[in-house]
Amino acid sequence: MYKLYNGGQLVVESEAIEYNDAQQGWAVGNTIYPDFNKVFTLSTAAAADKPPTVSVTAFKLLFTSQERIAIANAKATDPVIADFYSILDDQRTKEVNLALLSVQNMLDYLIAQSLLDSGRKAEILTGVVL
Repeated sequence: MYKLYNGGQLVVESEAIEYNDAQQGWAVGNTIYPDFNKVFTLSTAAAADKPPTVSVTAFKLLFTSQERIAIANAKATDPVIADFYSILDDQRTKEVNLALLSVQNMLDYLIAQSLLDSGRKAEILTGVVL
């Protein structure tokens, strides 16, 4: 069973949901749910304990404005943060797999640099924009 979320709100549940590039939306049977900026999050019941893959835009929206501003300021002086965000900001990067160890390590690094509170990592790894 798949679940499609927009922001933290459930849009639809179905046995088959896939993104249709031509129609710029999520196909569920004959219905298209428009998602031009790819901010929706798709999850599966089986993957409940595994972080999802989200669009780059959705990933950035998982952070609060205050967190995003602090991270943006740190990019200017911290090569680790600058490197990670250079990958995110590359137009060829379309998605962020939150299950990747490199992504989770980056969240730990942001916590170590006092740019994120320790409880935020678990919240971000849900992939649900609050």
